[in-house]
Amino acid sequence: LKIKKGLIGFLCIRDKHPNSFTETQLSFLSTLTSHSATVIHNAILLNEKKNEKLWRESVINSAIDSVVAIDQNKKIANFIILIQ
Repeated sequence: LKIKKGLIGFLCIRDKHPNSFTETQLSFLSTLTSHSATVIHNAILLNEKKNEKLWRESVINSAIDSVVAIDQNKKIANFIILIQ
């Protein structure tokens, strides 16, 4: 199961007779694995986004007055003032 960033798994389908799969079956399996890899990758990304959201919420909830987020260039990306 391949995605752009690399391998995320594999599917092993065997038959006791060599070369027993037709071109149609192989094409179907190729399509199935491609779609499966996309679904798995999207599930991983969704889980990462949920975890990031929970982390951000916990930071904001534990802050006293404000939260300042900076980007990679050390410039202010977000500034949140908490009003209670």
